[in-house]
Amino acid sequence: MVGANDACTPGMSQHVPLPEFETNIKGYVDEILTNPATKGTKVVLITCPPIGRPAPSQDALRIRGFGPDVVVDETMIQAFKENMAFQTYLRKKQYAEKIMEIAKEYEDATDRVAGLNCWKDFVDKALGKELSKVGTMTKDGEHEENYLPGSGLPTAGYGLLSERLFELLFSKWPELRSENLEGGDS
Repeated sequence: MVGANDACTPGMSQHVPLPEFETNIKGYVDEILTNPATKGTKVVLITCPPIGRPAPSQDALRIRGFGPDVVVDETMIQAFKENMAFQTYLRKKQYAEKIMEIAKEYEDATDRVAGLNCWKDFVDKALGKELSKVGTMTKDGEHEENYLPGSGLPTAGYGLLSERLFELLFSKWPELRSENLEGGDS
């Protein structure tokens, strides 16, 4: 997955501005495609997943000085959208879109490159769930599936990533199926 650290908050040591990020990724892909040692190597550019950031809880609002009877309104939602977590979410999306744009450029030029939009897959899978409940216990004590990572990819996220990666690999390069490999299953 490419771009998770690069897309962090500007000013942090890991942050790489988007134009520099694009140049770096293209340099890596060009090296793989042109180096004789990697002749025939296939490249899958996988976007970073979104970072799941719940809306502030009543406790978090209380810590910020709001009373226990406060109701979250549009003003508070707007304030949340302007905070660092939401900005991180949007930056991850921006870097994911750039990866897919780069992948498309290479896909148009060679059959050795593909892009997997992990960011979109995770968001699509999580839609319809309240972000404040993703990856938490339900009222019945059951654990909900968590697709949106906080600081690491959750188990359900790895499952989704694996599923999508194999779909992409076998549709783009069917010769990679085990039955098509030398010594593979018949």
